[in-house]
Amino acid sequence: DVPYFLFGGPALGRGRGDEIHPLELELRDRVLLVQGAGGVETAAVFRRFEAMGGPGRAASRIDAFLRASAVDPKGQKTLELKSLRNDLERAARDESPSLAAMARRVRRVARATSATHAVMSGSGSSFFMLFDDAAALRRAQGALLGEGVGCVPCGFLSRRSYLRRFEVKAPARRRRAPSEGR
Repeated sequence: DVPYFLFGGPALGRGRGDEIHPLELELRDRVLLVQGAGGVETAAVFRRFEAMGGPGRAASRIDAFLRASAVDPKGQKTLELKSLRNDLERAARDESPSLAAMARRVRRVARATSATHAVMSGSGSSFFMLFDDAAALRRAQGALLGEGVGCVPCGFLSRRSYLRRFEVKAPARRRRAPSEGR
C-alpha cells in the first residue's frame, strides 16, 4: 500500500502492489469508508486465498475494467467502478466470522440506501460503499452509525489535486552581495 500512497491519485497497482501505473481519471462517485469488525491477519488471508486456488487463470477483471472505460462529453475518462470486485474478500470472510458478519451488514445497508457498490478494501477489514448522490450516502452513514458502525464520507482525489496538496517548493536561493566571498 505504501508505494500507492506515495504516488497519489487514481492508479492501478499490480504485482504485490508495488508496480504502480497512474490513471488520469475523473472519479465522481461519493465514497463512504466503513470500519471493519476487528483486524484480519493479512498473511492468513493470503494463505487461505492460495488454498482456495489463488487468482486463477481467468482474464484480469482490471484489464476488462480499463478497456470498458468510456469518454464523457468533456473528454474525461469515466469508469464503472461497480464492475470491480475484491478477489480476497471470500478468503477474508472465511478467515474471520466477524468480518463475514460485517460484510452482510454493509451489503444490507448498501441495498437499502441505493449504493452503487459495496466491497471490502484490501485484505480486510474495512469496506467502502459508492454512491451517485450525497443524500443516499448520508442515509447509509446514518444507518451504519445507528448500528454503532464507524464510517467516514469522502471522495476521490485526482492525481493533479494530490500533487498540488503535497507539492513542496524549493527554497529561494539567496543572492550574494558582491562583497561576499565564495
